[in-house]
Parts: sequence; C-alpha cells; structure tokens
Amino acid sequence: MKTSLCFQFHNAVVFEVRSNIPHVLEFFNSEYGYHRVDNGCRKRNHNATVAPLPVVELTYLNKINPVQEYNHYTHKFLAHWLYQVQVSPERVTIKVSGNKLSVPMVHHMMVHPSLRYLASQHGFLLLHAGAVARKGKSLIFSGRGGAGKTTVTSLVLAYGNRWSLHADDYVFLKPGPFSFAYQTRSHLYRNLLLWVPEVKSRLTPWELTRVEFFGFVRKWSGERFKWPVRLSAERLWPGSTIQDFAVPVSVLLLRKGNQSSAELEQEKDIEQVAAELIEMNFNEARHFISLLDKTNAIPDFSGWLADWKLAERRLLLEILRRTPVYTLKLPVTNSRSELSKQLLSILDELAA
Repeated sequence: MKTSLCFQFHNAVVFEVRSNIPHVLEFFNSEYGYHRVDNGCRKRNHNATVAPLPVVELTYLNKINPVQEYNHYTHKFLAHWLYQVQVSPERVTIKVSGNKLSVPMVHHMMVHPSLRYLASQHGFLLLHAGAVARKGKSLIFSGRGGAGKTTVTSLVLAYGNRWSLHADDYVFLKPGPFSFAYQTRSHLYRNLLLWVPEVKSRLTPWELTRVEFFGFVRKWSGERFKWPVRLSAERLWPGSTIQDFAVPVSVLLLRKGNQSSAELEQEKDIEQVAAELIEMNFNEARHFISLLDKTNAIPDFSGWLADWKLAERRLLLEILRRTPVYTLKLPVTNSRSELSKQLLSILDELAA
C-alpha cells in the first residue's frame, strides 16, 4: 500500500504527505491530484544539480506518543487533532494525529498556509482569488470573503466564450507578471446553484442532498458553519480545460454595489490596493497564525509574521505596478442572464 504522495507546484514549492491511513491519502490525492508528481518531486525542473525545492512535509499518524509534546486543537466541536510544527524558509514540517473530520481542516488551516509561506520566501505570491484565462491572458478576481469571486468565475466559465479555468480559490502570482494555476477541488455551496443551475445535473443525488442540507445549516447557523461539497474541475466544468500558465492582464477587486449595472473603475492608489489584499490574505491565514503561535516553535513570532507580510506585500506591489487594477462593482440583480451579459461584455474587452 502506498504510504506517501508528492505534489509540485510550478517549480516553486512542494507538498509531501506521509500516512498509513487510507482516507488521508485519498483526500490529498483528490485535492491536489492535478499537481501530483511521482518521480523527482523536489528537483527543480527535474535537475538534481541545484538546490531542491522548498517543501511542506505532513505526517498523519494514527497515534502520537508522548502527547505532552503536541498541541491540541478542536474546530467547531467536530474536528480535533494533535499537532507539532517546525518552520524554516526552506521547509515546514507538520506532524498530526486527528479524527477523520480533521483532515480537510488540517489542509485548510495548516498545509495550505504553509505552502503560501514558503512560496513567498521564493518569489511566488499565493493570492486568495478566482481566475480565468484565454489565449494566454488571465483575469484575476479578488476581494474579501463574500465579494463574489466564485460566482463571477463560475458565470464566466458557464456562459463565456472559450474561457478556461485558471484558479478557483487561490492563484500563484509571480513578478513579470505571470500567473499559475493552483488546482484544488472546488467548494460548492447552495447559492451557486441559483446562478449556474446547470451544475445540478452534474451532481449525484447524494451530492445534491448534501449541498441542500449544508445550505440549510449555513443559514440556520448565521454563517458559522460553512460546509462545502468538494468537486473536481472535471466534474464541475466538463469539457473545459485548465490553463496552467498565463500573463495577467487585469486584477479586479470585486465589490457589491447598489447600482443596476456592473461598473468598472480603474484603481490609481496601488499602495492602498496592496494593503487591502494583504490584509485579506492574512485574514484567510488567521487560524494558521494562531495554531503556530501556540507552539512556540518560532522564538520571535511577531518578527517572523511581520517579515512574511512584508515579503507578500513586496511581491504584490511589484505585480500590481505592471498589471492594470480595477474595481468591478457588481450590480443588485437576481437575473443570471443580465449579470452574465454585463460581466462578459466588460471582461471580453479587458482581455482583448
């Protein structure tokens, strides 16, 4: 039985997971299968003569002993795990033992932010954003949680002309500027079915039942419990291709407006845009920061965190200075056809 998997992200950073627990390997293979490499995973362009790529190493154990050397965390009463972390600019080592519900939480709260940290130390920014691409050009949709990143990305893929999926939740960016796919499974929530009803036909009865039930729980809990149904890009967008690499021609900050039509406005204050996006990015990493702070693994934790923020800010500013930045105000409308028509008119012009 295979007990380890390795995933390489664009010659930038590597993730290795080791476990003899089948459902752990199944989860990460489903999540990161697009990036899986079976041989020479840590070699730069498969060249053994240069330094290996930075790596996040996760070991998922059945039992941990002695437990006194590990920290304990419980998330919303359901997921719980013991963990230990070591951090350097070249390697993040995570050891975990937890219940089955801990696996997606460990991915979200520990593995993903660790990849982000290492990437930032080696010239890549992992930005919370959706993205589409066409003819080698990408459009990056970013903004705070609930701004509409998934909705806009989905509408463009569903009703646009020859657009490809580039990123669903995060995208790798590098000064140049260049953008690279960060392919994980899409997080499907009930509200997306209202905007792209065709998705219903791509779900199994059990998946549809879960989407509806999770939507009810989300509303009942006042947004405290947001459980997705995870689907691969192939399932969600059959026939669509994934654009692995592109040149970003626009970064769009999504806002919800109160006007009747979509509005596009160019941003002049790049420093303010960078500050907003970095604040958003680190809000997404808040659980990781808290978990890491508890370990005392980093002696000068506040200094380490400040350096990480500075590294991401410098990368983002360099990218934004070479990429047009716009605010895209989304209109108040329940009309799927009207919103998609307005969006595609604007986006097709930006990517012309």
